[in-house]
Amino acid sequence: FFFLPFEMAEVMSDFHGELNDVLSKVNSWALGKEKELLSLQAEHTSFLDTHKDMTTELKRREREAKAKLEKLMQEIEKQQQAFQLSQRENAELAATSEKLPVELEQLHAELESEKENYENARSAVEQAELARERKKRHLRDGHELYESRLALKIQTSKKDGNIVIKMHKIDPSNPSRQFFFSIVVIGDKYSVPECNPKIDELGSLVDKLNSNESLSEFTLSVRKAWCLLCQE
Repeated sequence: FFFLPFEMAEVMSDFHGELNDVLSKVNSWALGKEKELLSLQAEHTSFLDTHKDMTTELKRREREAKAKLEKLMQEIEKQQQAFQLSQRENAELAATSEKLPVELEQLHAELESEKENYENARSAVEQAELARERKKRHLRDGHELYESRLALKIQTSKKDGNIVIKMHKIDPSNPSRQFFFSIVVIGDKYSVPECNPKIDELGSLVDKLNSNESLSEFTLSVRKAWCLLCQE
């Protein structure tokens, strides 16, 4: 086909119009796609930011979880140690409880023995007190008899509280001369700490006194020894 110039111009005009429409549509499509791309980029950026925030939060939670787990493991270890200690203590208590009956029996036997020892000691003290009182009574009972028959006086020393027995009419050359000895009860035994003048047989006389508990015999024996001393 051959077009005339005016027909060609019309055809070209139509072609340009169609081309412009196509370009306009293409530009419009490209602009829409560009907007979509920008929107996708914005969404992607937002997603990345959100993912970053979520990652940071997850890491923080992971650290917290690790710290809690570590603390929990430490607590579990402490509980295990406490449990093991409790088991050892229970074992020790069980061993001790097995020994207790034997120890209690031993303590009971020791207590009974101590009671018996106490009773024996108390009885011994009572016997010693009775003996001491008996000796003191002998001293008091013989006071008047000795004073009347032997020119004897019984006094209590102000110095030490001992009983002092004084006699005269022993020395023929000096009848008023005072002879004396002191006597004391120590425990259940007589003792003579002073004797003036001294006599050699005093020790044996004291032993005999503690054997027969005869104060009158002892006093007469001492007086006799003094009399022999004055005759020398």
